[in-house]
Amino acid sequence: MTAVIGVLASCVGPPSSDAAGTWSPRASIVGGGRLEAAVVAWEGRLVVVGGFDRNLDIVARVDAYDVETDAWTALEDMPVALTHANAAVVGAKLYVLGGLAGVDFAGSGAAFVYENDAWSELAPLPVGAERGASGVAVDGTRIVLAGGSAGSVTLSSVLSFETTTGEWSALPDLPSPRSHPVAASVGGTIVVIGGLSQVDGTGPLAETLVLEGDTWTPRAPMPTARGGCASGILAGRFICAGGETATSVVAATEAYDPAADVWTTLAPMLTPRAGTYGASLADGLHVPGGARVLMYIPSALHEVLTWP
Repeated sequence: MTAVIGVLASCVGPPSSDAAGTWSPRASIVGGGRLEAAVVAWEGRLVVVGGFDRNLDIVARVDAYDVETDAWTALEDMPVALTHANAAVVGAKLYVLGGLAGVDFAGSGAAFVYENDAWSELAPLPVGAERGASGVAVDGTRIVLAGGSAGSVTLSSVLSFETTTGEWSALPDLPSPRSHPVAASVGGTIVVIGGLSQVDGTGPLAETLVLEGDTWTPRAPMPTARGGCASGILAGRFICAGGETATSVVAATEAYDPAADVWTTLAPMLTPRAGTYGASLADGLHVPGGARVLMYIPSALHEVLTWP
């Protein structure tokens, strides 16, 4: 979402569509709306980390959703309260590597790992490279943070955290700064999609970039330029659902095939939302929370895309 609470913007609803994929509702987030929380799949469950709660308080709470029971339970709170946390799962461990702190969205270097029902501190992000709202990709045992923001600055730098050694290193910069991109490793290739070129939420990007050696190479652009979409991998495709442009929240759902360098339009979201991430579980791509309009109004909605 934009860094400043704005006026009500139009909400682009899902048009009628014969496109592939089916969206369906799931149990709403326990405790009410959440906005700008991290979302990951961990131990077969959907996990929502930090963010703004329904009262717009920045929280450290962590909640998990069980697909089998369609129910939420609370996990141990993070050591610090963050929005836009950079979260990832490697093996059985849940990592939080930075985020944004406070109402001025200052970049945080705080880094933690969750295992055995407890959080442990890790080596912080390098001084001067603190960030949140990054594209997060897991590539083997390393976690890649692409771009992001800190305060009033969007970033082009890319960091790599090696989970086996706890060491940070730099990867080649993105071609231009961006916050709220999404990233993933698909078939061993790191892919970064979309984002917002300006910290105020303007400048939505359609770029698709892949890391080839020391170079970010452009591929077929995403049909709908946007930042802050909910993403995950389904059927070997990189899904981007919802998100925001400079003027509206969108319902568009699109899938990228890195092997063919082709985008496919899927069924639009039941409820357009931005300001949330997504995660793929056994039954599809889950999208919990976010906001339905370009205002700080957290939603508790939780919907899942099943495809193919």
